[in-house]
Parts: sequence; structure tokens; C-alpha cells
Amino acid sequence: MIDQLNVCLPAGPGRLARMCRVLGESGVQIHGVMVASNTDFAIVRLVVDRPHDSCEMLCNLGYDASTCEVAALRVDNVPGGLATLLDRLHSSDLTVSYAYSCSVDGGTVDIVRVQGEPVELKLRGSGLTLIEAGVLYALDEA
Repeated sequence: MIDQLNVCLPAGPGRLARMCRVLGESGVQIHGVMVASNTDFAIVRLVVDRPHDSCEMLCNLGYDASTCEVAALRVDNVPGGLATLLDRLHSSDLTVSYAYSCSVDGGTVDIVRVQGEPVELKLRGSGLTLIEAGVLYALDEA
């Protein structure tokens, strides 16, 4: 399991760019991102190398930020790869809240928010390749 940075941004031109610039100027590496928006706000989910430091920094700057645990799962970059991953999660009695992908080291890693206690035990029994934070960031830098 890894920690994901979550930011709720009010709608408006340049706000996402401004937040990303703040992270970049602080030396934070963004490894993956998903943005879901409506007319009033956007929910930005980020995989960054320093999620807790980034959250604290953004909160101190007035951003609505938090962290949560998500699974980083290696998936075959082939047609049906995501379906296989989702079938294994379902077979392990895990419910997917949301998912997004990032490219790491020439492969694909799916970031998945799952529910179904005990999550880590069920993930490890699913046959899927769970990637820990340090390994994920090292893969991206290779």
C-alpha cells in the first residue's frame, strides 16, 4: 500500500497548474495523477514521492489536502490487463472505489482505492503484484 495525496481545488483557470508548480518548486516528484472535476471544484489524486510532507505544505498554503492509502498494482500492459486485475480484486472480495494508471519503468501500474477488510491481506492473496512506495519511486527513477 502507498499513500496518495488528495487535493480539492476550487474550479478556475490555472488552479491545477499553480498547485503543480508549487509541488515542483518544492522538489516533489509527481508519479501519477487523476483529476475529476465538475463546475465547482476538482478532486485531484496524486502519487507523489513525499505525500505527507506535500500534504502539510499544501495545507499550510490554504489548500484542502489530505492523504489516504491506495494499492499500487503492477498490471500487464496488454488488452484485457485491467479486466484481469479487476476480476482478481472482485474474486478477493474487494470493492474498487476508483482507479487510474501510470506508466512506470516501461510498464503499467494501476493505482486502486479498494475496500474490504482486511485489505492488505486480501490484496496479498489475490495473486496481484503489490508495489510498495519505495519500490514504485525507484522504478520511476530507473
